[in-house]
Amino acid sequence: MLIRHKFLLLVVFTIPYLTIAQAKPKCLPTKSNKENISACASLAEQGDVKAQNTLGEIYYQTALENKGYHTKARMLFEKAANQGLAQAQYNLGSMYRDEFNNFPVALSWFEKAAAQGNLDAQNSIGYIYENGSGGKAPRFYFFDENGENDAPELTDLSDKFVPYESSFPIQSYPRTIFPLSEYGQGVEPDMAKAIEWYRKAADKGHALAQTNLAYFYLTGIGVKKDEKQAFELYQKAAKQNCVPALKSLAFMHMQGLGTKEDIHKAFTTLEKAYRLLPDDELWKIISRIENDKNYRKYSLKTTLKYQPEAHYGKSEYTTLSDEDFIFGQLNYLKSFYQLNVIKGDGIKNFYLRNRKTFSIILGETVGEVTSLKNRFLLKKAIQGYYSAMTSLSHYYKDEEQNIELAQQWRQYAIKMGEVTYKNFWPGYPDITE
Repeated sequence: MLIRHKFLLLVVFTIPYLTIAQAKPKCLPTKSNKENISACASLAEQGDVKAQNTLGEIYYQTALENKGYHTKARMLFEKAANQGLAQAQYNLGSMYRDEFNNFPVALSWFEKAAAQGNLDAQNSIGYIYENGSGGKAPRFYFFDENGENDAPELTDLSDKFVPYESSFPIQSYPRTIFPLSEYGQGVEPDMAKAIEWYRKAADKGHALAQTNLAYFYLTGIGVKKDEKQAFELYQKAAKQNCVPALKSLAFMHMQGLGTKEDIHKAFTTLEKAYRLLPDDELWKIISRIENDKNYRKYSLKTTLKYQPEAHYGKSEYTTLSDEDFIFGQLNYLKSFYQLNVIKGDGIKNFYLRNRKTFSIILGETVGEVTSLKNRFLLKKAIQGYYSAMTSLSHYYKDEEQNIELAQQWRQYAIKMGEVTYKNFWPGYPDITE
């Protein structure tokens, strides 16, 4: 009997020990603590393709604050993407879409991921065709494992593409890119294809694609203008807490576009957008509407507290690898893709300066900035920012000489809180109801 009891005890204590010994470490997404990074790295080294991608995403999340993380993320995405993982193919494509700004390479990865049903990739294909500038693709950059330029023909990253643009400071225009580059982006704009791909992802519930598609219906670009359809698409995206959609929904409530005018609904929707993603300009809009004498009858009073925007400083070029430098300079392009027009407003640098190249003299159109200016101002204006509406109104009045559109956006701006006195609107006719 004694022997039997010893055997039973041995079995009881051995089973849990074996269970513990056989348990595999888990690689959890978004967790950037040392334990999780170590677990992900261990699995990634063993060839776990999902762990490779997850670890890449963890590094990428904090790449602005950590030297070398962008390089680590890229190399991990490359490993997983080359093994056919759709999410890694999308992640790698997004690097080329944004910080490397090479649309042909980005498109090739998005097409692979989209074929596997990745909705982010489908939306990104729409973005490529909407925002492509044509021309030759930008120079393909090669980086070693330390993120340093490894292309023998390009000895210094500060070499410029545009040979006649001596007025452009290199710190603002590294490897001069769209739309100031003589190379363009290598993909011709195609609104029909953009709408087709946005629709594919939107029909499957992708919030950003729904927001992108709504823009076309609201403006009548590439499709028959349909404000009601735009409103419904924004509603679908807003239900998923898509902040750009919420702001555009508020704008439509305020102006009575695609729905009945509803000032109170517009105000509360703007509050919800601010709660999810605070920004100083949005706070100013909420404050102006709250205190505007024209809206006092609605008794609008926000319960929100002001939240200062987070600002990240940039490190000096000498302390960064070539790859980190490019990422630090151009990361706002990802914000523009995400329709975060506040953090993505760095793109306006491309149209604020007059181009002084021989390409204008020769009548070349690659790198033309007018369409980008109009598109950026429109995308910001329909999110309810009266400053953008004012700029858009001046654009239509002064550059397109379309006084009807200029007056329309002037009225929209005033209704969102812009000032009304005449000196602020020089050269404009009186507004008539």
